[in-house]
Amino acid sequence: MEEKHIVRDFNSEAGYITSYVKTIEATNNEATLNNVHYYLGNCRILKVKKLDERAVIPESFKGGAGLDLYVYDESGKDIVIPAGGFHKFHTGLAIETPQGMHAEIYVRSSVGCKKHLRLMNSVGIVDESYRGEILVFIHNFGQNAIEVKYKERLCQMLLKESYNVHVVEVDELSDTERGSNGFGSTGK
Repeated sequence: MEEKHIVRDFNSEAGYITSYVKTIEATNNEATLNNVHYYLGNCRILKVKKLDERAVIPESFKGGAGLDLYVYDESGKDIVIPAGGFHKFHTGLAIETPQGMHAEIYVRSSVGCKKHLRLMNSVGIVDESYRGEILVFIHNFGQNAIEVKYKERLCQMLLKESYNVHVVEVDELSDTERGSNGFGSTGK
């Protein structure tokens, strides 16, 4: 009989996870342990803190780029957002992104298309230094009132690399074929 167990070890100093399959073979009441290691590469760690017992830890579905965020109203009830109206929702979560990264919050595509809901500011940015609760302000741009269920998967969070830049004021910029031609200038 053979048993397989997936084991993940977190190396906090190096900031990565090593994952391997621990295989135990049992024959005639003797167990042989074989470790087959699979290195997952530089898997970054997102630290998540629940600020409220109602919060749900974000999850990613297989192959998904984003982590789904569950939202709720402080009342603990479903909320109806009138056409043209908006509402503030809680996630009950605070995060610590890996160094050099920030989080971007988007409405899930199915929510935007089917329910006509969007973030008030289009994309929410969670800076690397922010440690407060992630809140989302949702706007109903449709023509009908829309109900948002208590703890609904409404948004998704993506981690992205941040770049430090040094701003330099100059008198001239380099020339390009497009130059200063604006909207519609590329003919598309």
